[in-house]
Amino acid sequence: MPPIKLWNAFQTLDIKTPTNCQWEINHSPPTPDSCLRILNNPKSRNNLLSHLEFSLPSEALHHLENLAAQSLCSFCGSREERLHVIIVSWKLKMNEVLSLRLRFYADQETALLDMQEEVRGNEEVLIGRVKVAEVKYETEVKGHEVSRRTIQNLLEKVEFSDLKYEREVQQYEISKRTIRELLEKLKSKDTELSNQSNKFDDKISKLSEEINSLKKENIRAKKENDSLKKENNSLKKENDSLKKENIRLRDQRASMQSLWQRRCANHNQEINTFHAVVKTFVATQQKLADKWAASDAVMDLEFKEYLLDPASGVQEGVTSDALSSGSGPDSSDGMVETPPAKKRKFQASVADCKDC
Repeated sequence: MPPIKLWNAFQTLDIKTPTNCQWEINHSPPTPDSCLRILNNPKSRNNLLSHLEFSLPSEALHHLENLAAQSLCSFCGSREERLHVIIVSWKLKMNEVLSLRLRFYADQETALLDMQEEVRGNEEVLIGRVKVAEVKYETEVKGHEVSRRTIQNLLEKVEFSDLKYEREVQQYEISKRTIRELLEKLKSKDTELSNQSNKFDDKISKLSEEINSLKKENIRAKKENDSLKKENNSLKKENDSLKKENIRLRDQRASMQSLWQRRCANHNQEINTFHAVVKTFVATQQKLADKWAASDAVMDLEFKEYLLDPASGVQEGVTSDALSSGSGPDSSDGMVETPPAKKRKFQASVADCKDC
């Protein structure tokens, strides 16, 4: 590696001194071993400062002393005041870099502290909201606990059938929505396919017209070839180009027809799937109707058992004939309640249980 001239330490650090020391100017001839030193592996000032920034203080000071000794001539290196000036200048430069870095770290620290305070404030607000919500929840739970105990016996009998009925209704609504969505998708796809078929028909008609025109032009070119022998070569070239265009148009027409056939097949497949979905929907609807009829019969039997049960509060005037016919003594006299009235009261209690 060829030698590279490093900087003059005084010029780099902006120290107003002459290039060579006054002693060398007055007492010795100029020599290459002056304050402009020549070193083999130099580094720039910024690289040296970045290196010294992450070093230990003792290592950085030792490095500065070596750098000052290498940057000066033999006479200036023996003078302690000159070495002190160089070291102090390097320390000032290093302090500037370190102060900028510390200022940046201080700004980052203040920003992080502000963010931390904001997060703490948000955390306190959320904790207060959670406490208020917990208090409200506890009061609501205590209020509902009394009503839950009073209607628990009736809910045990009715809850399973109600939940099952609600699930079946939800499944029915979901299947209904899916079928409606499928119908809408099929309608949109049908319209898209019809539009595309119309476009393809127009393109095919245009291509057929172009093919017919090209055929007519080919026949005319052949007639002109027979009549005009002098222009035989030019007409042959034109005929070849027309044949290539005809083949390209035929290939394009075949590709368009195959694409149309594929789209028709996909459309037919979607229609078949839709018919299958409709069949399954009809079957599930019939099953649900049978289940609902069975559940209504079970509810009627349970209601009759409830009326015949002496612990239910029904008076002794109600007979099995009244239960079967739905008639009995009039409840307007305040003595006996009819089975329909009892059934309405039973249904009202079940509705109140649902609301709670």
